Amino acid sequence: MVEFLAWLQQNDDGCDYSIACGERVERITASSRDEAVEKLKRLIIGEWSNEILDFEDGYRPGVIKLVALYQVGYEEIALISEWYEEAAERKEEARKDADRVKKRKEYERLKKEFADG
Repeated sequence: MVEFLAWLQQNDDGCDYSIACGERVERITASSRDEAVEKLKRLIIGEWSNEILDFEDGYRPGVIKLVALYQVGYEEIALISEWYEEAAERKEEARKDADRVKKRKEYERLKKEFADG
């Protein structure tokens, strides 16, 4: 089975300035791209009932203006907190390195000053 991500975007831009307002991402698992497209069609169109333009689940015509289907080639699942911890550790190491350089310069300056005296 192959993983796909479908990005759906609504037709109008009537959003409230929220991040990804009017956008939705759906995960689709299928054995091929064609099967993924068929699943995506069923997701968007839903099941037709007997009445014209009546849908059960799915979207009415004109609601979705863009659909992009991406095949997932690599998936990384990580805890964002771990990323922040790693960044904090790198920042602390950089601070310590800068402090060592500063102290070394001060040491060399003092060593020179007192060696001459």
